[in-house]
Amino acid sequence: MFERFVLKEFDNNNKKSNVDKLIQQLKNGKLDPYDIINVYCLFIQNNYNVSSITFRDKITTVKTFLEFNDIETSPRKFKLKVRYPKTIFKNKEAIDKEDIIKVLNGCSNLRLKTYVMLLANTGARATETLSIRNRDLRKITLHSFRRYVRTTISDLGYADYSEWFIGHSGSTYWRKKYNEKAETFKKIEPYLTFLNIQQLNRQGADLETKIEELHDINHL
Repeated sequence: MFERFVLKEFDNNNKKSNVDKLIQQLKNGKLDPYDIINVYCLFIQNNYNVSSITFRDKITTVKTFLEFNDIETSPRKFKLKVRYPKTIFKNKEAIDKEDIIKVLNGCSNLRLKTYVMLLANTGARATETLSIRNRDLRKITLHSFRRYVRTTISDLGYADYSEWFIGHSGSTYWRKKYNEKAETFKKIEPYLTFLNIQQLNRQGADLETKIEELHDINHL
């Protein structure tokens, strides 16, 4: 980036300057290093959309590069002469479940949908998820879904039910009647559903109808 800056901003007798020539001019005292860094700040600000942290890292890199080439800068003068752009803090809101559902329903590509689902269930960084290899599966595994289900149910106030739901035999729900378990599941089901809820509700209604029909037949 600094090399592109030098090629764009400096012109010597209609010949584009390079970094080596710029370093020589700085050593000869023809250019001021603080002026160069200030102009570089404007170059980044006007041509790149980078975060404040990335911005400062790039300026620090150039400062270190100049010092490597025996062009010293005073920390006090640097603070006085080099102006960073003001840091703008943006309030970042967490995505809610409805947004996740919309994103998943909008994914026509199976690989993309799997990727988004993994992000939604693990909370992993986007680049970390893209970098997963077969040998990394002991770090982020399909067991993450199991942990998500248990946590979600527990957060709803059904900790004992969560233990039974994932198959832990010590849960008190093992001794409850089927109807009680079913009623509890109806309460938590919406929180465990990511895809089209209306379609799932229709499927559930059809299934309940068939079950009622079977009950009637059995009764007869």
